[in-house]
Amino acid sequence: FFFPLPFSGPPMHPKHAPTSTLLLPTRDGLHELHVAEYGAPGGTPIVYLHGGPGGGTPPDVPRLFDPAVFRLVTFDQRGCGRSRCADRLLANTTALLIDDVEAVRCRLGIERWAVFGSSYGSLLVALYAARHSARVTFAIAHGVFLGTRAEVGWLYEAPGASRFY
Repeated sequence: FFFPLPFSGPPMHPKHAPTSTLLLPTRDGLHELHVAEYGAPGGTPIVYLHGGPGGGTPPDVPRLFDPAVFRLVTFDQRGCGRSRCADRLLANTTALLIDDVEAVRCRLGIERWAVFGSSYGSLLVALYAARHSARVTFAIAHGVFLGTRAEVGWLYEAPGASRFY
């Protein structure tokens, strides 16, 4: 039998400021990605890929990772959050987002890292890990969204999520 217990969410670490931030121009020069690092510079590197498209890095994401253990990298994808561009839809494809993940890794001088993604970010995790497996120590997909026809239909057509939004 399953007896639900009260759940207040995952344990959170105290809020802490990023150790560094930067705006990284994309290869095509049409976007600037807002990149932030948190935690121990010598810690286990892990990148968090947010959901969307169109969202941004949730403000409490850094609190999920122990700053004494992890070197957390977050970045807002093209056209999202604190990233900059003239047209958020221009040159904004899944393939280019995967290229951006690799560009962030290279810019930060990280040899290999873990990849963690939520929702649409889980799709990016799967695609990045498939394309750049030699650069991935492990992958975590949370709230998996793979962009299938059924999932997209549920989001935008009745009687799916559109009834709530």
